[in-house]
Amino acid sequence: MAIRLYLDEDVDPLLAQVLRDRGVDCLSTHEANNRGLSDPDQMAFATAQGRAILTFNVKDFVPLAQKYSASGQHHTGIIVSDHLPFRDLLRRILSLLLDVEFAYLTGWRKTEVLTLLWRNVDFEAGTVRLDPGTTKNDEGRVFPFAVLPALADVLKRQHERTKGSRKLPAGSSPGYSTVMDPESETLEALGIKVVRQQAYPTRSCMISGAQPSETSSGQASPGPWP
Repeated sequence: MAIRLYLDEDVDPLLAQVLRDRGVDCLSTHEANNRGLSDPDQMAFATAQGRAILTFNVKDFVPLAQKYSASGQHHTGIIVSDHLPFRDLLRRILSLLLDVEFAYLTGWRKTEVLTLLWRNVDFEAGTVRLDPGTTKNDEGRVFPFAVLPALADVLKRQHERTKGSRKLPAGSSPGYSTVMDPESETLEALGIKVVRQQAYPTRSCMISGAQPSETSSGQASPGPWP
């Protein structure tokens, strides 16, 4: 399961091209000729395209997701982010996509995935294991990723991105985002993922949105990018 992205108007359209260069199916508002559309119309377009929308507009898209949920409407995902510098946003989005893809392919819970260390992965045997005490029933578990090329590819890319870290999930490594927070659990029930400047998001930033600082303009930085 590869997540397809749609960039809201407030996100630098250059990010779409850079993500495509890294194998991510991504479309910007500018490329879709959707500049000036309302937030509900942007959401409707993303849903019709089967894409998760990436936006800096926390204060409007969180209520919009709540309206979708209350009315039983379906959407294909929302990723809300701090207004990060280009390189930081690129790195964290790539990490988030890998984490979500790993969880989807294994069927493991997020709490299980975030306990994984690289010692739990045996590339020679083609297996990844959960230690006893880290699963819902406290029993260990082994997944033979050698029989699932897509998962083997995710692990290979994860390994490249987390060099120097003991932890497998890219999102739990220093300098990356995390969604392991009670408030973000509530947002995830609405289909929202959170990419944060800080390691542990606060209620005010996640729900009300944080104003971008002068040093976090989000403008494109010259390559090379991660």
